[in-house]
Parts: sequence; C-alpha cells; structure tokens
Amino acid sequence: MVFERFSERGKRMFKKIAKILVLIVVCFMLYGGLIAHVRCNRLEGLANIYFVTNLERVYLAMAEYAEGHSGKMPDSQNWSDLLMANQRFILKSDFINQVSYPLFGVLYNENLSGRQYADLNSNCVVLFEGKGPWNATGNKNTFYNFGSRIKQSHLITLGGDIYVYYSSSGAMMRLKDYVYIDPNNLIWE
Repeated sequence: MVFERFSERGKRMFKKIAKILVLIVVCFMLYGGLIAHVRCNRLEGLANIYFVTNLERVYLAMAEYAEGHSGKMPDSQNWSDLLMANQRFILKSDFINQVSYPLFGVLYNENLSGRQYADLNSNCVVLFEGKGPWNATGNKNTFYNFGSRIKQSHLITLGGDIYVYYSSSGAMMRLKDYVYIDPNNLIWE
C-alpha cells in the first residue's frame, strides 16, 4: 500500500517522525494540564485569603455589636442584618466569598444567639465557612458536613483565632502559628 513505495530507510524515518509527533502532542497535553492545575490552585488560594479577610471583618463587627448592645450576641434569625445596621464599614459582600460564589459564605454559630459575650469561652466558635442563604446559621454538624465536601474550610473563635479544617485528614490548624489542634478543643455551645 502506502509503505510499498518507500524503501526500508524511508519506512523507518516515517515511523520515527510519527513517534516524535505523538511525543510532541503528549507533551502539549501534559503542559496544558499542568497550567490548568496551577491556575486552579492559584484561584483556590485567592479564595481562601479573601474569605479569611472577610471572616475577620465580620468577626470584628460581631464583637463591636456585642459591645454596643449590653454585651449580648446578635439574634441568630437576623444576625447579618443586625451587624450591617450596627456597622457602616461592614458590607453585604463581606458575608460572601466573591471568588468562589456561591460556594462559600459566613455562617453564625446558632448556639450563641442572645448569649452574653463575656460568658463565652475564647475557644467558642463564632463564625464559620459554609453554604447558606443570607443570615445563615448553623452548628458543629453544619460546619463538618460542609467541610467534608471541600478541601479546607475556615472558622473563627471568640478569641479571634482562625482555624483551617482539612477534610482529607480531619486535622485542624490555627493560622496565626500553624499549630495543629484537636478539633474537640473547640466549643460550639
């Protein structure tokens, strides 16, 4: 057929060229996959930084709300609205992660509704990462159910410490000093 016209030398050269072309195609495919992986990791890192910054802003608004309301934590039914009405610097966008919307949002620990700020332990979880509507609340189960579906999720305690939960290992790490802690040391009620 086609190869009958070529000499043995021509056939070998044709096979070598075909192998080189296949190798080039494979290299381009690997390079494309690597670029996509790096881009995805970069966007995930940006989403985490953005979310942690928002979490801190909402936490500060929460502390100032309690200070201005006889030391009481906001009501869980309309906590986001209360924080925004109390603080001019807090925006609706602070409760949502714009980089990965609508996957991430800030949720309030429903167990803190109306409680005295001064009576709470510094390891008490105040806000955490989750998915929900405006004024969303939740508890320990809400956090871990959401966290099990993503690589890592965040929370902030009354003491202002931010923790990252890694769903693959079940580990909890404090961001300020990168120390791993036992998740059972966190208080949800």
